[in-house]
Amino acid sequence: WIISSLLLVCLSRLDNLNGGQIPSEIEEALSWAEAELVAIADRERNWVGIHALEALLELGEREKVLSVIGTAPENFSSREYRVGVWRVMALASGSREEQSRWVGKLEKSYLDKRSPDRIQALESLCKVGVMPSIRVIRSVSDKLLSSREVDAETMYSLWILSRANDSSAFDAFSELFESTDVEVRRRAGYIVSRIKNQRPGMVNVLMNAYAAESQDTIAYWYLNCAILKLNADPENFPLLRDSLESSLD
Repeated sequence: WIISSLLLVCLSRLDNLNGGQIPSEIEEALSWAEAELVAIADRERNWVGIHALEALLELGEREKVLSVIGTAPENFSSREYRVGVWRVMALASGSREEQSRWVGKLEKSYLDKRSPDRIQALESLCKVGVMPSIRVIRSVSDKLLSSREVDAETMYSLWILSRANDSSAFDAFSELFESTDVEVRRRAGYIVSRIKNQRPGMVNVLMNAYAAESQDTIAYWYLNCAILKLNADPENFPLLRDSLESSLD
């Protein structure tokens, strides 16, 4: 989450310059952050490296990402991390056809009940953000109907349904913020921060969850990031940003 926070701080500073000239100290910080992310991605051929590549993509550094992965992305990592590579390649794709090829790999892995990385594939489909196929929607719907357990698959299934504008998914996230499980609240904050088609009232739900969360929990900082990313509290944006920055010291 440190990589995500580093990226968010860079983006939040740039977003609040209102189109003005970027101060030299921020340019230097951004250049340093980009260099660090490239170094991490090049050194860590694992999930840490995958997350660094995703951060670079959010900074608009597609060419740097492709230069790290090279011409043979399948060789970037072992089978354990293949889903992460497919996700990065789908996000970095230069055409719809190219993206469809990588999304197809993710869907195939998720729909295969014997696949050891099917839940990571489902998470990756959420992150890529394309409209899910009918087969995927049916599969996640079956999961939600057949199980009341709030696990990672449940939450990613709700994320998929939110892409399809299913109102029940948004209602479910409101309830998840009240969970006694800090991991559920953390993941809910992360997911809500990445849902683009937000429903009215979700921002208030997020703000109330943040106010109720203890600063001693990891969920607190994920909710902080969500509020910053959604610009849910413009008046206190600098305070929230500085609080996040100080947590990295």
